[in-house]
Order: sequence, then C-alpha cells, then structure tokens
Amino acid sequence: MHQTRLKTMKKLLFLLATVLITSAVINFTGCSKDNSSSPVAQTLVVVKRSNGLLFSVDKTTGDLTKIGALSYNGDSLRGLRCLVYDPATDKAYAGSTNDDNGYLYSVNLKTGVATLLNDNPDGNWDAISGILVGSGDSLITNMYSNIEGDGSALAKFSKTSGDYGLHRQFNDGSSSYWSIGGMIYGTSNSNLIIGGQNKIFLSDLNGLVTESIPLVQTANINDPDGVNVMAMAKDGDTVFGLLYESTEKNLYLVKVNTTAGTLTEVKLLVNGSNQTLYTCLSVIPENKLP
Repeated sequence: MHQTRLKTMKKLLFLLATVLITSAVINFTGCSKDNSSSPVAQTLVVVKRSNGLLFSVDKTTGDLTKIGALSYNGDSLRGLRCLVYDPATDKAYAGSTNDDNGYLYSVNLKTGVATLLNDNPDGNWDAISGILVGSGDSLITNMYSNIEGDGSALAKFSKTSGDYGLHRQFNDGSSSYWSIGGMIYGTSNSNLIIGGQNKIFLSDLNGLVTESIPLVQTANINDPDGVNVMAMAKDGDTVFGLLYESTEKNLYLVKVNTTAGTLTEVKLLVNGSNQTLYTCLSVIPENKLP
C-alpha cells in the first residue's frame, strides 16, 4: 500500500514538473515575441525654405503635414537646401542656399535647434545643395563652387568640426557638369547619383562623371526651358525627387527611375511661385522626428 502511494505521488510530481516546464517555455517564447523590435518606419520629409517649417510627406499622395520647425539662435532657420540624418551621431546635417550664405549646420531634429558648423567665411561656395553621410567623420556635399571658376563640385566636411576638405568639380574628363541640386548614393556608397537640369548623372567619390541619363518628361512636367532636379531621397528601392520647372515655376514631388530617367508624378506641391518652395527632401527614421 505504501509503495502504491509512493508511485502515485511520483507520477503526480512528474506531471506537475512537466506542466511547469511547458508553461515556462511558452511564457519565455511569448515574452521573446513581445520584446522583439520591429523595424522603425522611415518618414519622407521636406522643409519650407522661407521659414524652416518641417513637414512629413505622404509617399502615396504627396500630402504634407507640419511636424516641427527648425531654428537657429532663436529664429527660424531660413534658406535651407538639403538635409540628411546620421544614425552614428543621432543628428541631422543641413546645408543652405545663398539666402543663408551657404552655411553648414548640425540639427537636433527632436527640438529643431541647429548648430552652425561652417559659416563659409571666405565665400568659397554659394550654396550646399546636396548632402550625404560619408565614411568616418565625413559629410559629402554637392555645392555651387567658387573655387575653380563657377561650377558644381563634390566636397567633404568634418561632421564634428565643420572643417572643409576635398574639393573636386564634377567632370567627365573633358567638360564640367552643372548640378541644380540633389544627391543620393547609387548601387553602393562608392558611387553617386546627382541631380541636374533635364538629367541626372552618375559620379564616383572624386567627382568623375561616368554617365548622364536624360529625364523623360511627363504630360504635366514639360517645361521647354528646363526641368531642374532640386533634391532626391532614397526610400528602399524607391527614389523620390523634387523637380522645379524654370518657366512655369511649378514644384513637383515625383518618383525617379534612375536607370531609365522616367518620372512618376506624385503631387504638384507649388504652382507658379519660387517663394513657397519646399527643399531638403530626405528620408528619416520616424522615431527621430518631433
């Protein structure tokens, strides 16, 4: 009788232990799933050049939603031309047009407060119209250069000090290339896609142009005097662009096929004005924005 009870108790203990272990495994697995981090959504943004207001952009409709404002020394940060977020420093970096003397800034996107990195004291460039995060401490910029005659040039700056370094005019070995603005990485971080007038062109990290791709105009984007690529931003495999018509003074948000040069209209953002332009097209992690 005693042995029978003992066997029964052992069986019950075994069953209880099995239940506890199974429960622990299920809870552990469930917690692991709950704690798994989802990819952070990437937000397309623009800045209004005249007042530094920051907007998110609906990637399907092109609709703008105000989400913040950029400032410097307590005032609106006007005249910005390009913007890029750097995960290594958790800051954004911005270049300005000649409205703001071609200054280079770092920006805390959560607060919108900018810090001056380079005030272009010698007037070596009129504007910084494109910017990318380079390797190490470097920022790669597309600028309107005054150094070797008027033209567009690839230049590097230090993220920490703002010191100015490498400078190369965009050229194909025989002639120089003019860029209105915009710059993204191509198939790798060793080649670039640059915005031009009626075209985009491909360059290495020394400014040597290897290919020029004409833009295919659309039913609405057909200005005979030129369609200017003002900015570009890459979201996964999709390249968004801001295109400005010189004569009509219309600003469009488009998708750009950087291989064929074809354009897909998303939205007309500005109609018949250069006073309400949006610039600084960029893709930024949603959790880094205001």
